[in-house]
Amino acid sequence: SGRPGVRGVEPRFWGYTYDAVTDSTLTVMGIGAGESELELVEGRRPTAPTECAVGAGVAEMWGAEVGGEVILVDAATTGVLYEVVGTFSAPSDILTNDLVIMTADEAATFLGLPEGTATDLAVRVANPNEVDTIAGKIKRAHPESRPITRAEVLRTYDAVFHWRSGMMLAVFSGALIAFVILAWDKATGLSAEERREIGILKAVGWDTADVLELRMWEGLVISLTSLLLGLIAAMVHVFLLGAPLLVPVLRGWSVLFPELRPTPHVDPYMLFAIAFLTVVPYVAATVAPSWKAAVTDPDAVVRG
Repeated sequence: SGRPGVRGVEPRFWGYTYDAVTDSTLTVMGIGAGESELELVEGRRPTAPTECAVGAGVAEMWGAEVGGEVILVDAATTGVLYEVVGTFSAPSDILTNDLVIMTADEAATFLGLPEGTATDLAVRVANPNEVDTIAGKIKRAHPESRPITRAEVLRTYDAVFHWRSGMMLAVFSGALIAFVILAWDKATGLSAEERREIGILKAVGWDTADVLELRMWEGLVISLTSLLLGLIAAMVHVFLLGAPLLVPVLRGWSVLFPELRPTPHVDPYMLFAIAFLTVVPYVAATVAPSWKAAVTDPDAVVRG
């Protein structure tokens, strides 16, 4: 902490424990006596080795309340009993849902850390613009270390999220391919019944423009109805049901995440893009083959 620009260095004790009963991975973290008070909705921070504070997800998973008990499996695969002395508030679920807080010494023992070591060291920098510079100096002074800045952590999470989004897009690309096949099939020709219908319309006095207009409106009605039903189904799936088909892929498995409650929001640009990529190709694929049948002699069309 004597390095210029560094406000302080703090050892941290944290890690993960897997609970086979609930098939969930929990985050265990130790807190020191000098740290700021935790925002708990009920209870207090742990002060003894046999005490812990848990997130709402852990409390719900074990059915534990303040004054209750939880059993956690430590690094030696031994079940350890802890008294719950505090539970985190619901608004902090995104950060604390899978969290178990205990004293720093107990966390080090629970995680099997050798005496005098820590999981990592948190370095507080006075000037945010000097973070990368100080990280470089630490790396040069301690080549065996691995400085990781907050910005790098955020970039990593962003990259993982986009990678999983791409994987989900690849899964649903089958639906896009099916739509392309449908549009291609429509564009390559009409069925015998559709050609006969156009021939009859021409025979009773409709001109080519009328037939094309009819087919255009027919394609618009079908494509817009399908688009509307798809958007409604998507909004119900995401905003009402919490996206059960998407969430496991985007955020991972065996993790005790809080319930997803996304805020309803409609992006006009996104709606326009989806409509342009679905309605326009379908209408074009409907009108194009109809023009060939509309300019053909009605008698030849009806007779096939």
